[in-house]
Amino acid sequence: MKANEKPQSIIASIDQIVEGTKGCQLKMSKIKPTIRKIINSLAERLKITPMQALLLSAFINYADESYIEIRELANLYDCPRIRVIRYQSDIDELCRLKLIRYRESSNDYIIPQAVIKAFTADRVYETPDDRCEDEDTLFDRIGTLCKERKECCISYTEFSDEIENLIVANSHLQFVKLLKKERLENIDKLFFIWCCNMLVNEDDSSICEIDMRNMLEGSNRRLIRNLRDSMSAGYNELITHNLLGPAFNDGFSSRENYTLTEKSKNIFLASLIGIVANTTKGKDLLPYTKIAPKELFYNSSERLAVERLESLLSADNFTQVCNRLTSQGMRQGFACLFYGAPGTGKTETVLQLARRTGRDIMQVNISTIKSKWVGESEKNIKAIFDRYRSAVQQSEVAPILLFNEADAIISQRMNNAQRSVDKMDNAIQNIILEEMERLEGILIATTNLAGNMDKAFERRFIYKVEFKKPNKEAKMAIWKSMIPTLSDATTSILAQRYNFSGGEIENIARKHAVEYILTGQESDTEALIELCNTEQLTKQENRRIGF
Repeated sequence: MKANEKPQSIIASIDQIVEGTKGCQLKMSKIKPTIRKIINSLAERLKITPMQALLLSAFINYADESYIEIRELANLYDCPRIRVIRYQSDIDELCRLKLIRYRESSNDYIIPQAVIKAFTADRVYETPDDRCEDEDTLFDRIGTLCKERKECCISYTEFSDEIENLIVANSHLQFVKLLKKERLENIDKLFFIWCCNMLVNEDDSSICEIDMRNMLEGSNRRLIRNLRDSMSAGYNELITHNLLGPAFNDGFSSRENYTLTEKSKNIFLASLIGIVANTTKGKDLLPYTKIAPKELFYNSSERLAVERLESLLSADNFTQVCNRLTSQGMRQGFACLFYGAPGTGKTETVLQLARRTGRDIMQVNISTIKSKWVGESEKNIKAIFDRYRSAVQQSEVAPILLFNEADAIISQRMNNAQRSVDKMDNAIQNIILEEMERLEGILIATTNLAGNMDKAFERRFIYKVEFKKPNKEAKMAIWKSMIPTLSDATTSILAQRYNFSGGEIENIARKHAVEYILTGQESDTEALIELCNTEQLTKQENRRIGF
């Protein structure tokens, strides 16, 4: 190179290397000296070996693709894949330098955008310093890592290591100081950081099993199971330290959905309070993408009714039905009632219908509707329907308005009400009845006490589905799905002996899971029968009346 000659840019060097090494079979001896000189120059500039510079050039060549596989490098160099794999240590070093990223879940690679931007600007890519000036910068870095982890661009081990490096390097920040005081186990600490990132960077306050899987996918399955079960059973450190709590206070998905507590928001995220205060996403709507898939088992009559309702709520069918009703001058809204004994799957059916039909859910906390102040309760219920109308207008697919455990608001109205509380209840019911008349969307109410329902509500529910306790075949299927290790004989015994609902069987399965975590041993038939006996608060005896 002449004294005043400008060095060739990184991108230009890579371009020449790719063109000059096609079909070289990954043998330096088959590459022309002029190209080897460019490879050596690039390697020196990037502080890597010539072989690493050659491999990196091939990866960059495919950077516009969503992922890069080893076979593509083998095709470029016209060599067997095993020859590329021989240089796996060089590829691993490029990963360590963060010039490429390995996606563990799909066994392929991607090129980080930061690397592309640096090379395009003819800059050597340098990994950012772990030390951050403030908590905003810290959560920018955490957000990037969480996004890469969610997209499987880095493994769980890499994610864990890089988060730990950030924590160690930023002990001067208040968030890190508070975190260290909690002395959390590593997985709990990582998940707490993950949840804080969801709120700060993604405006998402609804935490569920899918978020655990997003963080832990590709790691030991037991980690996912232990985190899920310890959260559900309530003995996880994040629960006992009051960092996470149930997402809703009305019982809706309380065993599976969580949120950051006021302690987490007001103490740990104090410097980010401006961001947190503006959080609205998830306040009213539970995204259908956050609902974990769950297999449900029904008796034949319920199964047919649920399948018919799912068909109706599918986007295409629902639009066609609404258009037909409009053309005939009929109301478009659909109000459905799910009624039956507790634990028979009413609420879970709503969740799974929403997930399968791509509909978010607006859940109503009935306990927050009623107020001791005159007229306040009526305002609250009107505001719910106003927000729902707004959500329908802003959504491509109408969400579901869910009144879970709606016994208190659909029961029989009081005639000649004298007490103020009775007058308030009647006023609330009248508003709901009026809103149901002009509903445009989908309302589903669940109740355990359909026999006490006001006739005016009964008329307005176009679909009514009764959920009965499962028959023997359904109970056997539920037992088997909850505890797959059960033998057919044990499953038959439990289904025959106990008239449990699906919810009661799930309770026993949870206790079984906790026992396994604590002892490391599966419960035998005798132990399961004992768990079943403790589930029954009252012993039912078959007696002949009058004797």
